Amino acid sequence: MKIHGSYTFDAPQDEVWALLMDPQAIAKAIPGVENFHPIGENDYEAQLKLGLGAISGQYAGRVTISDVDAPTHYKMTVGGKGQRGFVNGHGEINLEPQDAKTVVHYTGDAALGGQLAGIGQRLVEGAARTLINQGFKSLEAQLVDRRAAVAPAPTPVPEIETPPAPEVAPEVTPEAAAPTPERAPEAPVPLAPPAPRPVAPAPPPAPQPALPITWVIIGAIIIIILLILLFRPV
Repeated sequence: MKIHGSYTFDAPQDEVWALLMDPQAIAKAIPGVENFHPIGENDYEAQLKLGLGAISGQYAGRVTISDVDAPTHYKMTVGGKGQRGFVNGHGEINLEPQDAKTVVHYTGDAALGGQLAGIGQRLVEGAARTLINQGFKSLEAQLVDRRAAVAPAPTPVPEIETPPAPEVAPEVTPEAAAPTPERAPEAPVPLAPPAPRPVAPAPPPAPQPALPITWVIIGAIIIIILLILLFRPV
């Protein structure tokens, strides 16, 4: 079974190469990896548990990297076996810079045995492409996290203190400079005499009670009698 393809990373070639050479990053990128550790220089062992259709099952494998030409090229040899058969193969990885991006080209050739050989090349090839794409996307996410971790913190802009403005003496005009003549004391203003308080008019005398008409008539008769007695002839 032959397989090939490419994937573009939005990062410089050196950063992508360092990522592909990191065993911990590769372990995180391979779907279903339960263990991935070095057993020698450029030699690794892995244990996988896949749940992908016809190739589901437990697998143990060994990966050896050779012909390393940093940061452009390397080869790898893969051998593994599992519940459904075994696989032996080899592949090549080539990195091509494109401006600020990096294109990773991969090719591979694998021989299948056991139940894997009877599944069908198209099914196995489709599953392999799915695993490869998932692996590259995981590597790209790790690359973004790495770049964010090493990004320098923004430098705070120092505050510029503005010096206080110098005090400006008030301009002295000739009028202001000339002494102001003293004003003569003002004569006291005589106070107006207080207005006389209005005197309330005396209340009218209380009316004498009128004599009854009987006493008036009696008095008149007495006066007439006295006048007759005084002026009668002797």
